[in-house]
Amino acid sequence: LGGFAFSDLDKPCENSFADAMGNRYITCINADYSEKDPFTYVVTPRGNWTGRTKGGLIISRDQCKSFERVKLPYGMSDELDKHFHAIETPNVNAGWVAMSSDANTLVWSVADGITLPKELVIVSKDAGKSWQLVNTNSDDKLFKVYADRVDKDLFFGFTDEGRIFASTDGGCSFALIHEDGPFKHVNFGLIDCANKTEIRFESGNMTSLGQS
Repeated sequence: LGGFAFSDLDKPCENSFADAMGNRYITCINADYSEKDPFTYVVTPRGNWTGRTKGGLIISRDQCKSFERVKLPYGMSDELDKHFHAIETPNVNAGWVAMSSDANTLVWSVADGITLPKELVIVSKDAGKSWQLVNTNSDDKLFKVYADRVDKDLFFGFTDEGRIFASTDGGCSFALIHEDGPFKHVNFGLIDCANKTEIRFESGNMTSLGQS
């Protein structure tokens, strides 16, 4: 399984999640895009069985016609390095990524199998050129991040216990905003194919931190 970018919905489309040499990526866990720059997408694929592509993050700046792989940021922690080595082998989940509305900030919840541990959440302010660890400020084990569709500095984190966190500094740090309610004990900290729940943000609208 891969990804597809249709320019005409009445015509078939070949697998378009490929590198410059035409080598395709497989099993793209999620994709996010910029509301203000809708030509820019980021995707979390696995590397293919031939080893000609490696997993991690890939970015397109032409609406998924072509992709460039983001260099993995080794050296941030031993635990991250272990997972990056695994991601570079064929058919290993890369995790979950969120892109800010201006396409500059990426927040990546690196996967451990089908889970998204809070210790493996990292942020880049320059579209993947440099990275730093995220302070989730969460006591829960797992952490999955989404970007606000309008405010470039606003991100939300959802945990394995159904708690909701928000970041107003572009994903660098998060604070708890919602603990009890209908999502209590709902596990949001899995890649989507393993989740029994799904989160959607309304395109073109900014989320109010005052709402639950």
